[in-house]
This record gives sequence, structure tokens and C-alpha cells, in this order.
Amino acid sequence: MQIPPIDKGLLAKIGAAVAPTTAPIITAPVIDFGIEINKPKPEPPKALTSDECVKLFGAREAVLMNFIPQMLTALALEQAEGFIKYCRDNRLCEYKRHNREMRKCIDEYNYELRTSYGRSWFAYQKYLERLRKTVEFDLFQCWCTFTNEAARQYVGHPHKEIPARVAFVRMILTFVEDFDKNMDKVIAERINAPCSRKQNPYCFLISVLCMDIAETFGQQMQITDTMTLCVKVLANRCHAVVDAIMAE
Repeated sequence: MQIPPIDKGLLAKIGAAVAPTTAPIITAPVIDFGIEINKPKPEPPKALTSDECVKLFGAREAVLMNFIPQMLTALALEQAEGFIKYCRDNRLCEYKRHNREMRKCIDEYNYELRTSYGRSWFAYQKYLERLRKTVEFDLFQCWCTFTNEAARQYVGHPHKEIPARVAFVRMILTFVEDFDKNMDKVIAERINAPCSRKQNPYCFLISVLCMDIAETFGQQMQITDTMTLCVKVLANRCHAVVDAIMAE
């Protein structure tokens, strides 16, 4: 039996329409029944106070969580200032932009750190000076290790101190970042809640500048196990200084 063709006019009268074969798929409209579902809003992250940190972790661990990264960062920034001075003394114009941006990052970091300490800033400066005296010989050995490795990797280059200096800065800052991540895991386990601190933006920018300086120089310095060990030695010295301060 032959089926007669569909009468489009009739279909239009009853509100139907014949869709062409190439027409897009039409989804049914969403009907609003006037029902509102109030979803619980996530609570904003809460910053732990000093007293809460001491109760959760004890005085030593609470101090280590903040003091160790700050001490190591201070050593890294001093190495960055050494790079700025070296470029200025040797009048290396190709690093002028890097020097300017790095100087701004150092100043901004120190300003914010000093503001956060308030009246305790001078006490922090005394502890930092104590650290400098403790690691003076270690820094000398670290510097010899990095410059010797630079001399081996960049034979005949007149400014081998540049890759050695920026590699030293970046390795310390990377160690600090990893240290903070490990501390975040410890905190998360203790408070049974996610914990994640953002890396300091100025330290992050300095680390990026170090990579850009290495590329401008020619190539990034290859990191050896001895260089990595140097950074770990500095971190251990920081622990020793904190333990000595806590024991007093």
C-alpha cells in the first residue's frame, strides 16, 4: 500500500512541522517549577594563627615552618644581589632589564616581610645575622663548588660567575618551594583539611628571571649531585640555628 505524502499545511495547523534532514537536534526546553535548591557555599580557607600552630605542632615545628623558608630565601636574595653587583661592576648591558626587575622583586619582598613582622623585625634581623655567621664557611664552600662546576661546563667563557650565581639562587628557591609543599602535607594531615600555600610572587618572578638569564647567557647550567648537596647543607644549618634559638 502506498502512503500518501504528508500534508504540511495540516501539520502546521496542529502545531507540528516537518524538519529537514539537515536540521539540528532540538532539545526540550527546561521547565521552571519555581523550586530553588540552596547549595552549601564552600567556606573560605582559614589562616592558622600563631597560637593554633603551636598547639597543633609544638613550638619547634611551628617556628621551622616559617623561619626555615624565610632564612633560606634571605640567603637566595643575597646571592641575587651578588649577581646584580657583578653585572654592574662588569657593565654587562645585556642583563640590565633582568637586574632592574630583580632589584624591584627583592625590595618588594623585603618590604612585605618587614611589614608582616612589625616590631619583631629587628629581632628577625638579629637571627638572620646569626645565620650568616653560622653559614659563612658553608657559603664559601658552596660558591667554590658552583664556580668550579661552571668553569668545567663553560670553558673559555669570561663570565662563568653568571650561570653559577643564578643556578645557586634558583636551587635555593626551589628547595624552599618543595619545603613549603611538604609542610602543607603535614598541616593537612593534622587539621584533616586541604592546605595549600601560594608561592611568594616575588620569589617566583626571581626564579623565572634566573631561567631567562641562563637562556640569555647561552644555556642552563647542568645541576650535579654535589650542587644539590650544597643546598641541603645550608638547610641543615638553618635547622641548627633554629634549634639553638629555641633552646635559649
